[in-house]
Amino acid sequence: MNLHWNKNRQLLKNRFPQLYELLEQHIIQAERTDAQDLCPFPFWTVEKARNESLTVRENNILLHSSYNPEREALSFCTANDGKDYVAAVFLGFGAGYLPNAFARQHRNKTIILVEPDASHFLAALDVMDWQPVFSQEKCILAIGCSLETLIGIVNQTGIKNCIFFEQKSQTAHAGQYFENFRQLLERNRQKDEINSKTLEKFAALWQRNGCRNLEAFAKLDGIKLYEKKAENLDAVVLAAGPSLADIIPHLAEIKKRSILICVDTALRACLKAGVEPDFIVIVDPQFWAAQHLAGLHSKSSVLITESAAYPSVFHFDCRKTVLCSSLFPLGSYFEKFLGEKGKIDGGGSVSTSAWNFANFIGVRSIYFAGLDLSYPGKNTHIKGSTFEEAVHRTSSRITNAATKNASALYEIKTETGTDYTGHEVLTDSRMKMFAWWFESRLARPQSAKTFTFCPQNLAVPGIKTALISDFLKNPECQENKQIFFEQSEINAIEKDEKLLEQRLLIFEKTKKRLCSTLQELFENARKAFNLCNQALTQKNCSHAEIFSRLSEIDAKISANDGKEIVALVFPTQAQLEQLFARQKFPQDERTANLMKSKIIYGQISLAAERYIANIL
Repeated sequence: MNLHWNKNRQLLKNRFPQLYELLEQHIIQAERTDAQDLCPFPFWTVEKARNESLTVRENNILLHSSYNPEREALSFCTANDGKDYVAAVFLGFGAGYLPNAFARQHRNKTIILVEPDASHFLAALDVMDWQPVFSQEKCILAIGCSLETLIGIVNQTGIKNCIFFEQKSQTAHAGQYFENFRQLLERNRQKDEINSKTLEKFAALWQRNGCRNLEAFAKLDGIKLYEKKAENLDAVVLAAGPSLADIIPHLAEIKKRSILICVDTALRACLKAGVEPDFIVIVDPQFWAAQHLAGLHSKSSVLITESAAYPSVFHFDCRKTVLCSSLFPLGSYFEKFLGEKGKIDGGGSVSTSAWNFANFIGVRSIYFAGLDLSYPGKNTHIKGSTFEEAVHRTSSRITNAATKNASALYEIKTETGTDYTGHEVLTDSRMKMFAWWFESRLARPQSAKTFTFCPQNLAVPGIKTALISDFLKNPECQENKQIFFEQSEINAIEKDEKLLEQRLLIFEKTKKRLCSTLQELFENARKAFNLCNQALTQKNCSHAEIFSRLSEIDAKISANDGKEIVALVFPTQAQLEQLFARQKFPQDERTANLMKSKIIYGQISLAAERYIANIL
């Protein structure tokens, strides 16, 4: 082995003992092969560069400079000087010249090294000195990681906070892995952008709805009642895609053989067929989402919703309404004192929430109907859904329903995909993101087997097709369903008046505690705002004293339980940058920072004040 091997191996063992343990068999095998005078890493040819350093060739392609690999690596590092980032992600790295050069130049940055093949990583330890990387304070070795684990690592740091280094010659040995990662990365970038824009658009609505519905945390049960109680049952989830029309005639028989879960957008079509679903899911806080339930009744159904849903949702005529755990900090605060309702991941679509619920209650298998994730026949929703009926109600001779559908598709910026039969379907980037969400969840070992009755849907890896005719051969399960509901709801809140009274008392105490907490946050933010103003307007004030007092206030704000709650309506980074852009900051850095701090403290106090007003 090369003279660097023993040193690097020991450094790896000392710094990453668990990784070393995982790689130990590979290490032993490499050393045994070398002892037999055989090449331990035959995929590489190691050569001397012009400057006497070692360079590497794989498949007759050089991975580093044949003249001066160190200088080449340094030029890559300096090319990104001046950029604002927290972590450097190296997608492949050959012998390691670039990450080691980066470590020497940027001791305070996080380094994330990605290599799916353990042998390629160990080969790099045999070529050069890895002391700089192994002594980096913040260093993550993603060696042999699954894509899901890797994207989780990057998301923890934040994609926007990362800079990515990649050379095609150094990733060619695992091209498909890196290509899949790039696709995941792009989808996550899109998701972050969508989340940020959604927050900007709906934060105030979520705040108002959440404050109006707070008492629901005391009065309503959570979906936790049903957790893992349906292990001997299947679930059928009804989405509102056009293909649901093929399944509607069979709904009554499907309900006899499964737990029927209907998303809000499909409810109208379901009820028109004379079938009340077992569960209805609505988590969107918008008024238009609540309109999917307007004028409808489903007296035997259980409605699943979120505390930030539009208030009229809580007056829907059904057998029982239950909450899932809140997606927002305000709801989480009340759940700390009144009990967790039961978490289901969002995923950005009511269909993802419905699948999550089915998986949450522990069913054997989940079947989808109407989850098209595409536009079959250039239609967006099943006939009879709220969307489709609204199009007909507002159509005219000039802009008829067909014209409106076509217009909607043009506005969406459609793309193409493939259905389960191999045919091309019309879809869009948002639908593909939902498909990716299902794909990533279904890759988890605890996920229920999932099928679709509709082969014309956008094909999703992990979801298989199933024939409705085969499903209808399954035995009926009404007795098991009755047992499921009776056993799950035996301790429901509405059955115990004393329990409800106790919970309402806890709720009132929690509300008072929260208002006091938010008032304290408001007062501290105003004090800090006034201190910044004082430092900016008074010539003879002591800046050292003001900065000291600001530090004390910052500590109090950080320790305040209400800070996460007001963060919902605090400006996003993009909105904050817009606020800063309206100001003319001086070149003096201290004055500019004080001006920015004043804006931030002002926004914190405004957010706290709004919450107090809405809660009271």
